[in-house]
Amino acid sequence: MQPDKLQSNILKSHNRKHVVLLPLRFTAPADKIREWISAFSRQHVTSASQQGKEIDHFRQTRQDAGSVLGNFYISPFGYTALGLDPEQLDSELFPDVQVTFSKGMAAYAGELNDPPQIDWEESYRDRIDAMILLAANDAGNLLAECANVLLGLQKMAVAEPRTIEVGKALFNESGQRIEHFGFVDGISDPHFTEVDPAGGTRQQWDPRADVDLVLAKDPFAPEPDCWGSFLVYRKLEQDVKKFKDLVRNLARQLTNGDEMFAKAMVVGRFPNGSPLVLSGRDDHPGTNDFDYRDDRDGSRCPFHSHIRKMTPRGGSDRPLEEERSSRIARRGITYGRRSPRLDDEPEAGVGTLFLCFQHNISRQFAFLQKRWANRLEFPRQGVGIDPFSGRVAAAASQQWPTAWDQPGRVGFDLSRVVTLKGGEFFFAPSLPFLRNLGATPDT
Repeated sequence: MQPDKLQSNILKSHNRKHVVLLPLRFTAPADKIREWISAFSRQHVTSASQQGKEIDHFRQTRQDAGSVLGNFYISPFGYTALGLDPEQLDSELFPDVQVTFSKGMAAYAGELNDPPQIDWEESYRDRIDAMILLAANDAGNLLAECANVLLGLQKMAVAEPRTIEVGKALFNESGQRIEHFGFVDGISDPHFTEVDPAGGTRQQWDPRADVDLVLAKDPFAPEPDCWGSFLVYRKLEQDVKKFKDLVRNLARQLTNGDEMFAKAMVVGRFPNGSPLVLSGRDDHPGTNDFDYRDDRDGSRCPFHSHIRKMTPRGGSDRPLEEERSSRIARRGITYGRRSPRLDDEPEAGVGTLFLCFQHNISRQFAFLQKRWANRLEFPRQGVGIDPFSGRVAAAASQQWPTAWDQPGRVGFDLSRVVTLKGGEFFFAPSLPFLRNLGATPDT
């Protein structure tokens, strides 16, 4: 893997505070689109190599470079519009998870228990061919760059934005990034050894991963050793009021009536990142070195809690190495307006622009969604769905411990607090492909 050939934000999060996503629909002949993508990529798309230099600059000077990071992603329909066969990007399917890149995300609403595309936001009910990501710490710089890109699109008449999504990072009082329900986010993301050799502590849980967890060979690249990554994008709206109401109702059924403990059982961590399995209190903030070997019955951390469902840490029905190979690299950001103290309870208009990279959509994102998040019986009978990510056709209660490390259980349905508003499958092509696309012959 050569970082000057790879797009940024795949192996290492851009970590900017402000993001704009521009889902596009192509409106011109293939040759004109190719020429524009080539020119756009040379001017706006940031390489992993350049991202690494900017990270080193910040570490040495503690000063932000002030640059706007850019990425360009292509959907299966975009490849078709360019005269390329998206089926060449399809890879091995996982048993019982028959999801291919080339058909796009909407085709698998039934497979993933998603709402049908007709129920998505209007901007996502039609075809999306590509998506631009722009990110910066300075909102003014980002808006100026976005305006420049939109002006270029209008001038060249090659594509039109289906919508403009604006993401802004949320922070708690300690300066940590959080999502709209108030939890510190991103603690469990894998660390790639070629980017971060240390990758944190690893006595009980090793967060490290090889780059092949997310990299896939670019079949259309004009030269050897060119890699990209499959991207799943989902706009997820969060109903903060409903979540808080449900947590309050759940807390009333617990031994101590503690709302903070009830919240921790939903996620598997307290809001400050303390793993629930280690203690019934929030006294291990941000800890990631743990597993569930001392909680075989789920009396400390419920089996259905979000982090236990999505990262079982050796507690699934698969060998550990296979389980670890299903991890994804999350690169999303929150959207929507909140009060400065985050003490409001919006019912709509806020959420997460969920982005995750992987080597294989079927074996990673789709497997996690279908086989783990949505299954009432994973990792054992009667567990229930993931309260955040899980989706089932009818209401189904999860089984909640009434007290930490005690045998009592209570049935309670905490779900439907997150709604899919739209999204798509994309591939993040190699930079040689993007920059030389204008010279690529029709196939």
